Amino acid sequence: MIEERVWSAVHHHGGSEINVAFSGGIDSSVLLDICANLRGRLSSPVNALHVNHGWSSGSDRWELSCRRQAEALKIKFKSIRLVEQSRSKPSESIARENRYRWFSKVSRPNAILLTAHHANDQFETFLFRLLRGASVLGLGGMREIQLLYGMRVIRPLLKVTRDEINAYAENHNVNYLQDSSNDNNAYDRNYIRNQVIPSIERRWPHAQSVVSQTSQGFREIQNILDETASQDLGFCGDVDHSCRLKIDGSVGKARFLCLSPERQSNLLRYWFRIKGFRITTEKALQEFLRQVRTGATGSRLVLRHEKYSALARVNKEGIFIVPGKVDEYSRDLKVWDWPREERVVTESDLEITSIQVIGGGVSIEALGNYSLELRWKRGNIRVRPAHADHRTRSLRVLLQEMRIPSWERARIPMVYVCDQFVCMPGVVTEAKFAAAKNQPGVDFLLRDLRGFQGSGEF
Repeated sequence: MIEERVWSAVHHHGGSEINVAFSGGIDSSVLLDICANLRGRLSSPVNALHVNHGWSSGSDRWELSCRRQAEALKIKFKSIRLVEQSRSKPSESIARENRYRWFSKVSRPNAILLTAHHANDQFETFLFRLLRGASVLGLGGMREIQLLYGMRVIRPLLKVTRDEINAYAENHNVNYLQDSSNDNNAYDRNYIRNQVIPSIERRWPHAQSVVSQTSQGFREIQNILDETASQDLGFCGDVDHSCRLKIDGSVGKARFLCLSPERQSNLLRYWFRIKGFRITTEKALQEFLRQVRTGATGSRLVLRHEKYSALARVNKEGIFIVPGKVDEYSRDLKVWDWPREERVVTESDLEITSIQVIGGGVSIEALGNYSLELRWKRGNIRVRPAHADHRTRSLRVLLQEMRIPSWERARIPMVYVCDQFVCMPGVVTEAKFAAAKNQPGVDFLLRDLRGFQGSGEF
């Protein structure tokens, strides 16, 4: 029975808030009706979440009908209007992402989201992904339990057929709406559902069960790939790095290059996925890997995340995930009215804070009462570093000796006073500006304002 499948999927989440993705169609209406009947056994609050994409002139009336349907079941109804203004033809994938982002936003911690995807949808999804050239992961189809946008998504009807859902609706007098947009074959999924699948099933009546078995096989293969990638990740290890700004993990390059090309690709896909990132295209990943193998240290790969942007970067030591987009900020000189301003924010998304210390940092006396300048264009600067061997060399060479990654060198400014190099915060101080023992000094602390959680202070 459908009710028992839903109960089996959600009963061990008793007490957690249950949110139902509710479109008003027959599938989600049946799921909402079942959840309403299970409330007493679950001791859980149930909410109906509805997204109005404004795709038709009747979208607002549809939303109102959904509200009334939920109220008739004594279920709390939440809705939002999410309309894409910039496209003549709505994007199904973007609309899906926007829905899940909103579901996540309105869900309480530990809440679960139920969707009404069923066995016929799984068949449809397999064909849709197959024709788009999906990977093994994609051809495994929808998972019954999945973590999306920070919330647990459960699909309790994945092994239930459309005929079973129709029978439940008829036997329990479930009210639902007929979505006329489902007949519009301009949408890829509708075309597959209305034209392709009926043709296949006329020739191969058991096609849906065969595809279900095939998807299960792909899921098992993906599990093996993930196990292999996890072992390879442990083999490569983290990089003993000298990064001054935020990173979200690293992979040692020397051992990474010992892996076969196929295992390298598999490792990166797995690593990015468990970190919550997606690559833009497979072509971009393979080009990034080609550059890693040829020793190009400036290569980068754009990563997508639901909350922030990030890049995969590489140097001689390893591959790193760093926050932010491709740097396109101004590198013009910036005046810092110090000491009147204790804190400054740069266009490279760094916050620099001055902290007074004794016997360390930059000598306050040496700075005088002049404003400071922040510069990014290094030129041929020569530095005699404090608290080191005091050997004078170019700043470029010093940064290489200190193993500061190139992408951080580009973001961290140099501090000047009266046209003289003072320091590079968190990296090096010019010896003649260093505070002597017991002398008042100032430390300039860096905080990375981009992505990820954590202080990022050095």
